[in-house]
Amino acid sequence: MITLHQYAKKWGMNASPFCLKIELILRLFDFQFDIVDDMPKVKSPKGKLPVIEDNGKVVADSEFILDYLQEKYGKSLNAGLTDYEKGICYAYKKMIEEHLYWIALYFRWFDEASWKIVKKDWFEHVPEEILSQIYAKTKRDFEGTGLGGHSQEELARIGIKCLNSIHELVKHKKSHYIFGDAFTEIDVIVYAFLVQITHAPISSPLKEHIKKLKELDHYISFLHDTWHEK
Repeated sequence: MITLHQYAKKWGMNASPFCLKIELILRLFDFQFDIVDDMPKVKSPKGKLPVIEDNGKVVADSEFILDYLQEKYGKSLNAGLTDYEKGICYAYKKMIEEHLYWIALYFRWFDEASWKIVKKDWFEHVPEEILSQIYAKTKRDFEGTGLGGHSQEELARIGIKCLNSIHELVKHKKSHYIFGDAFTEIDVIVYAFLVQITHAPISSPLKEHIKKLKELDHYISFLHDTWHEK
């Protein structure tokens, strides 16, 4: 039995896109698994979540969790893709997970109006001293990406370019999903990360721009209707 360690759910969904990605993949592959909501990250050897435990084996980081599921159980979302398609998938994955993610995080944590909502809904019972440490650590991590020197307007501009790129990929999808009739890892990633923008009760330039990208907006809604745990 696999145990998934992740953050507690907020706003009716997983609070972390990385955790949502792994939880969703485990469900799509029909794994039997338990969920433990860990806060703080007591089970993580890398200091972050998600983490899975499988018969004493501890695996941290969503990318290495996917590698483990493939190596041990033969489960791969991209098994039916060509090498060219796998390359496209990986490039978009890195853009979303290592670039767009941080810009979306900025508008959730460091926009004054959004932070008031996040602070109330996520951390209402967390002592102020501990919350200050969490906030400072998150800010250091953000600045460590190289994006910290940009203005809010510049960050929005970069994020919009990322969204436009994803929109072009979705516009040319081959069937119900990006690469055909079967979902692949990029479908899961697009959903896990962009639903955090579209379905969170906070405003941002990214959220407003997605509304203008009709194919992308409809695709996120389709995936949410298909995959969201009722």
